[in-house]
Amino acid sequence: VAMAAMKSTVQHIAARWGSAAAHRVAPGSTVLASAGGPGGARRHFKKAARVARVPHTAPLVTRTWAPETDPPASVPQVPAGGPKTLSTLQGRVALGGSDLGHLRHEAEADASLKGLPTPVLNDGDLTKSVQELETLRAEIILYFHKTFTLFEKLHEVFNNVPAIYEKHERLRHPPIFYLGHTASFYVNKLHLGKFIHHRLDPVLEMQMAVGVDEMSWDDWDSNSYVWPSGAEARADPAAAVEFLQKVLDLRRNVRVLVDDLMKQQPMEWPINKDSFWWIIVMGIEHERIHLETSSVIHRQAGLDEVQPIGVFPRCERGRFHKSPSASAARNMPANRLLPVPAGVTRLGRQWEGTATYGWDNEFGKEVHAEVPAFEASEFLVTNKEYLEFMEAGGYTTQRYWTEEGWSWVSDMKPTAPRFWRRSGDEHYLRTLCEEIPMPWDWPAEVCHNEAAAFCAYLSEKLGKTIRLPMEDEHMRMRDSVPTDLQDSAHGPAWGAWTPGNINLAFWASSCPVDTFKSPLGLYDVLGNVWQHCLTPIDVLEGFETHPLYDDFTTPTIGEAHSRIMGG
Repeated sequence: VAMAAMKSTVQHIAARWGSAAAHRVAPGSTVLASAGGPGGARRHFKKAARVARVPHTAPLVTRTWAPETDPPASVPQVPAGGPKTLSTLQGRVALGGSDLGHLRHEAEADASLKGLPTPVLNDGDLTKSVQELETLRAEIILYFHKTFTLFEKLHEVFNNVPAIYEKHERLRHPPIFYLGHTASFYVNKLHLGKFIHHRLDPVLEMQMAVGVDEMSWDDWDSNSYVWPSGAEARADPAAAVEFLQKVLDLRRNVRVLVDDLMKQQPMEWPINKDSFWWIIVMGIEHERIHLETSSVIHRQAGLDEVQPIGVFPRCERGRFHKSPSASAARNMPANRLLPVPAGVTRLGRQWEGTATYGWDNEFGKEVHAEVPAFEASEFLVTNKEYLEFMEAGGYTTQRYWTEEGWSWVSDMKPTAPRFWRRSGDEHYLRTLCEEIPMPWDWPAEVCHNEAAAFCAYLSEKLGKTIRLPMEDEHMRMRDSVPTDLQDSAHGPAWGAWTPGNINLAFWASSCPVDTFKSPLGLYDVLGNVWQHCLTPIDVLEGFETHPLYDDFTTPTIGEAHSRIMGG
């Protein structure tokens, strides 16, 4: 899955290194990488200016919907009072004030929210019984509610309401926006597709429709927003509570709306991109994207503004110590280059007959790319490895940085990765809601510029070219993971055992880099963190935007954004 990676904003992204002949290196990009023959796979992509748009042919729903006084029996109401959760599953959440420290966090009860598989929308069998279709309906309904609840519970990390209005990441909106945005998405797409004819809250649904891109400074004009700023929320907490209540009520009404529609809409098989059900899964997967990006925003909130939440546990494994000279830090697995044999890998897939949901940049003419042999690092770059770069003057040595990267250093003046904390000679790592002694064997979470500089440093140290992988090289590493729904090894269909720290199946943090080993001998070819890649956002030949989401990929195509891989 291709997603736009921000070059100067941390997104739980780390990197893998190797050595290779230079091939297809994008200007200003970063690498940790591969060794092999010259050239690399030949790919032919169509540029954004040649995007074709297709008509929306989905059937119209004649029944209209308006908010009900009482929700369906499947989503029961609860008595008013102080909320124990921000989840709207059991009914309207009635806020009693700006203090959220009383929220109850039940890890065992919340365990069923994690490790959810995406539904299969086409398995090649064109004949499905009524019972099989109703089973699929129930599966999608459950996937919707659990994802909706999981995103709401992520905001229980805040111990007070005004913190939800703070811009903890200056290149993004505050959390209050995303609470409304992910719910409004369903209404906006269903209304655009003429599946519904009434809106729930037109003002909120429009104001919370569009997020921001860090390349566009004019997205940040906060004077026209309907929600209070962080300062306003602190000055008038009652008004902040009132607006949050409005957003939570919108979420509740959207939950009821979508639940009602899913129960009444005829099931279709197979489910294609023009289907009502495709739009529902689009909304779910969209919210799961924001589950990840919002967790990074929340991770930047002040420690006095957050509290532990059981549904998002931190990994307890690791070589933890405040000092890099401690035995725990010295006793690290040695990283090394391992060979990845030449072979063919698949890039892209076709809309017709696709088994699972996908974003528009995944679709087009399939490319079966021949990838030369290369070498890749056995492990992702660890915090300990990255410390060596820092101690070698990494942030003060201009020759390690691209022109863009050095401009970033000069402007931002970083001295360590975003989530590192230092007190004298002691090192700590900020996780979602706490600071812990540095886990030296966890992957270093850095931005694209930092990853590039590390590669330049390592190239100089080892006397060979070190860079980040290209997309096709990453896919060759991924090919070793068995089973897939798309007839290659690029998609999750592994059954009961998840071969990586992914999809909250294990932890809501990174874990040691030597935990999940692939059959190829490389660790973390998927999961643990997103991974930097040299390939810029481009599109396959035959690329078409989805008629109800034509701006998902197109704003990011070009050299300003690179793909992130790994999952």
